[in-house]
Amino acid sequence: WQKLDTGFKEMSQDYPMAIAFDETSPDNVYVATRYGKVFASKDGGKGWSDLGINVAEVTEMKVLTV
Repeated sequence: WQKLDTGFKEMSQDYPMAIAFDETSPDNVYVATRYGKVFASKDGGKGWSDLGINVAEVTEMKVLTV
């Protein structure tokens, strides 16, 4: 394992719960946290940006492609 400075603020109970990859641009990765915050990475997960989008609470994992 290698520690990365991803830009995520420390999350105790709001942890990543769902992940999606862009099939046409595999370096684009999207993560939704347990409580609905959505983050994006354009470099395969090395750095992350908060998209400012809040979705419903994520309670189950599903495989998604975008």
